[in-house]
Amino acid sequence: MNIEGPISTGSSRAAFRRLWAQMSQRARIGMWAILALGIFLRAFRLDTFEFKGDELGTIMEGLSVPAHHWWIEHGLQSSVGIPNAPVATYIMGLFTAGSADPYTLTAFFLAVNIAVLMLSVLFFATFARNRTQFLLCVFLFSLSPYLIMCSRKIWPPNLLLLFVIPLVLMVLRVREKPHFFLPIGLFASIVFQLHHSGVFYVILLICFAAASFRLAANEPAIGAANRPKTTILWAAGGFIAFVLPLIPYVSFFLLHFQQTGITQWAARSPHKFFGAIALKWIVFTATGNHFWTHLLAGSNSVWSWPVPPFPGGVLIFCYFLALPFLLGFFNYAKAAVQYFRPASPGPAARFDLKDLLCPLSIGYLFLVYFILNLAVHPHQYTIILPFSILALSEGILVLHEYGKSWRNPVRVLLFAGLISYALQYPFVLSYVDANNGAAGEYGISYREQRNAAEKIVASAGRGEIAINPVVAELEDLRRPSRRQELQDTIAYICRVEFGAEVLFNGSPQPGARELKLHNAGRKLKLEVE
Repeated sequence: MNIEGPISTGSSRAAFRRLWAQMSQRARIGMWAILALGIFLRAFRLDTFEFKGDELGTIMEGLSVPAHHWWIEHGLQSSVGIPNAPVATYIMGLFTAGSADPYTLTAFFLAVNIAVLMLSVLFFATFARNRTQFLLCVFLFSLSPYLIMCSRKIWPPNLLLLFVIPLVLMVLRVREKPHFFLPIGLFASIVFQLHHSGVFYVILLICFAAASFRLAANEPAIGAANRPKTTILWAAGGFIAFVLPLIPYVSFFLLHFQQTGITQWAARSPHKFFGAIALKWIVFTATGNHFWTHLLAGSNSVWSWPVPPFPGGVLIFCYFLALPFLLGFFNYAKAAVQYFRPASPGPAARFDLKDLLCPLSIGYLFLVYFILNLAVHPHQYTIILPFSILALSEGILVLHEYGKSWRNPVRVLLFAGLISYALQYPFVLSYVDANNGAAGEYGISYREQRNAAEKIVASAGRGEIAINPVVAELEDLRRPSRRQELQDTIAYICRVEFGAEVLFNGSPQPGARELKLHNAGRKLKLEVE
């Protein structure tokens, strides 16, 4: 493991200042240029954002907050069939109090993810082993296809890293600054409620914080600055800060336990092991190459469009990034084992306690989904994505040292893999632009839906408008649930942006207008007839 000694003792800001002082002028300019490019790609063509049932449901939850007098017991139902905690509803209540317009709300989420990008600089300054790894992590995080693609989605997982990154950085310093228990408790409660991955991950972070008081006894970077009694008092305050925001959700569970879906989910869990699926998404989320799979291999959804200039063989390059990711994880895990075997030779003495969090975070969440048979999707690994990027950078640097020349096959594959990593989002965007699809998982972009809503209002005037059910040529949108989503989002846009009330008939009515989704060459078009 390439270790130059810990460079991240003390606060994350102090670690960044030390790194900044060690950088050349060219490296400093390069870092800011990469961050600026990351911001640009997140904000570019904001009108292509995904707007479907999930986003609309999240907005409607926020709009309902005042009617409940700000006492919300639960949010929308999660992907595992259990109602989410209400913290995302409260946050959306604050957002929608400013505007109910989907475009404005998407801009709010974009601002959150730009803030996350800035926070990542402090995160990687704390965890990177040297300047090279720090700059590589900033590059990978800024140009992450997954993070760019999802930066404009109106959904709770998009808020996770805004709280997770500060939470992790405070957990690292809680031994020397026990008063951090208060914000740790509050942030842990928010993360716990935002997504079910937070329920599991918060447990790991709390255990790590508690263990650090014992494991870090010999760490020169961490010293106990307070007496045990003072630490216990601060920890009690942190516990209260954790519990208070959970009171509405706990009340809901106590009063409606059978309706929460816990027993139904536990009963249906057949103890199948989804190891391959969990491993697939934990790797794909870090490397982003799932988007190339959609573009080049096609699927049954609206993403089924091959990119002619790029044959499927380019997948070899982006799939190659799975190797450095797994290698980086192995390196961190091996060094973690050595940390607990100080008699063994190697870099154990220079291994920082904080470096345990990388293999623990990745391995722990993988095992949780592996054992509990949860429906695993990419967004369920968002919470540990900074550590996944850290592992990917470690593996890249190890392989980079494998050969002495750029003509070495390993270095050639690495270079091609990084290019494919950086180009995934621009090509996804070119696909979206050519097909009027959404820069997201599936669905029709907000831009195309708004154009259709404008045509509806222009052709029928304001007030109440009757339209027949959506007619779709595409297989993915022939499903009743998908058609209903599209009708609901179109109706919402008509109401919010144009003041028109659209009523979709239950069955076709003679003389009513029709909204059709069809292929026009390589384009997806919403037409009003």
